[in-house]
Amino acid sequence: MIDILNTTLGMAARMSTPYLFAALAGMMSQHCGVYNFALEGMMLGGAFFGYFFTWLTGSLFIGVLGAVACGLIFGWLMAFIFIRFGVSQMVISLGMNTLFIGITGYCARLMNMGAGIELRIDQQIGSVFGRPLTEIPILGNMIFNQNILTYLIIALFIYYAWFLKRTSKGLALRSVGENPEAAQSAGIHVFRYRYITVVISCILPALGGAYLTLSQVSRFTENMTNGRGWIAVAAVCLGRLTPLGTFLSCLLFGMASAVSNQLQAMNIGIPFQVAMMVPYILAILALVSVRGKGRQGPAALGKPYMKKG
Repeated sequence: MIDILNTTLGMAARMSTPYLFAALAGMMSQHCGVYNFALEGMMLGGAFFGYFFTWLTGSLFIGVLGAVACGLIFGWLMAFIFIRFGVSQMVISLGMNTLFIGITGYCARLMNMGAGIELRIDQQIGSVFGRPLTEIPILGNMIFNQNILTYLIIALFIYYAWFLKRTSKGLALRSVGENPEAAQSAGIHVFRYRYITVVISCILPALGGAYLTLSQVSRFTENMTNGRGWIAVAAVCLGRLTPLGTFLSCLLFGMASAVSNQLQAMNIGIPFQVAMMVPYILAILALVSVRGKGRQGPAALGKPYMKKG
């Protein structure tokens, strides 16, 4: 029983990592007044380009940089369309998701057909710590058997919670989301804050996607994110746009994913299709539970802002 619990908790931490990257991104963009529903597509893009550049160069570091470059380029493009032209954020985000499904699927088929086999990379991002820390009962596997990306996103959550509440720039970011006109009149560069935040909110889910290919499966398969970006959106809603609430929500979804995998591995008579549904059922219940509990998000969330004067 101890071994099962130890394995499940360690798996839950690993499963939570992609959710944490995407959820932090979604929360940041909403704080500045922009809906970023392209989390799924950015994760998929980061997963493919992280895998592709690692396979091409043999370097995990270059692979991670490739995922960051994907998020940077497409994030800037999306921010430019959002902010410069005031186009519907929902439409562009959904279009970006569809674009990445097509691009990554097409490129993956070209690679695999050219090789005649499913290409895999021969290395993964390993754990930071080793024995004996990972052998500590119950918590050792969960806390110490993780790689650098997991510790990075935890540090980023802690930093962002401090930044949002304790710094003048964090206050400026929230004011941009609440009332961009008033923020502009106070001397805050609204466009600059929104550009930077949207680009960062695309880089982060790309890193979450790279985590999947570079530390878990060593290959890319079509649509391999399997809705993780949308579950991250549900985690942001469940966490009510707070860093702590969103962090805990991601851990909850990560635990649900770990339990789902364990149910399939234990072969206790539950159809694997039912086990696979667990995280998605939880996401639906999370969205239903927050409905009708008052306004969520800044007052200007989702509303195009065009500079006046």
